[in-house]
Amino acid sequence: MNAKKSLGQNFLQDRSAVEHIAGLVPEGSPLVLEIGPGRGALTHDLARRARTFCLLEKDDALFPIIRGMIGGTNHPSFFPFHGDALEFDFERLWREPGLPPDTPLVVAANLPYNVASQILFRLLDLHRRIPRMALMFQKEVGLRLAALPGTKQYGNITVAAQNNYRVSIELVLKPGAFRPAPKVDSVVALFDRRERALACAGGADELARFHRLVQACFQHRRKTIENSLLIEGARIPFPGLGTREGVARALSAAGIDPRTRAETLPPERFGALLTVLEAARMKGDGKA
Repeated sequence: MNAKKSLGQNFLQDRSAVEHIAGLVPEGSPLVLEIGPGRGALTHDLARRARTFCLLEKDDALFPIIRGMIGGTNHPSFFPFHGDALEFDFERLWREPGLPPDTPLVVAANLPYNVASQILFRLLDLHRRIPRMALMFQKEVGLRLAALPGTKQYGNITVAAQNNYRVSIELVLKPGAFRPAPKVDSVVALFDRRERALACAGGADELARFHRLVQACFQHRRKTIENSLLIEGARIPFPGLGTREGVARALSAAGIDPRTRAETLPPERFGALLTVLEAARMKGDGKA
């Protein structure tokens, strides 16, 4: 079956890569999800490591094929889902198998590169329930995820990912590892959850505000963080960022030099700024 460009499909065919990726999923994992199994290169290897195995496939033609592939192995607890990872109700992964909501989920995926970042942000929202992920990205995105402060790859997505996970590049794959071959190299990134968040440990609403704050700080990479926040302040849900005085006060309280650029700050500094702005938001006086 031919790959569909509209779905960003590039099917993995390198057996050594398959074994490496599957090996990142602990044997006997209580719940494993594969997103976008495609032709099933990874699927059998992942299923063997899972007590409950779920897959999520968007492609109308591939879904019945992959469902039959695993269904025919008599896996004791197999749940195939037909849908889009950008819209899927992930609660179904626990609800439909009848698993306790605190059952840890391991995710493995060769993500479609055209929507990989959007899917990642949805998974990051579930960090309390996902201790490990092995995800494939185009190399440029993968390097950004694992980047260090002060490097050109370091940015908004880095801080978002590293807030709750240690991110490492486990494997680099050349285009020939796929059919059809993409035009770029690919990487497998391993996400291991931290014991505690580096910057934001709040709930879903606070995490969403944190992501918007960090995005605003990186929106104008050539500008200082003070000027970036002045430009973007009206679009962030925090009071006091509409004036230079308010921005300067918030940065000072967070221990951040206003002349600094966002790419030099570790995630913890963004966390300090969030703490200051959250306190001002709760007081409702617009003063950090």
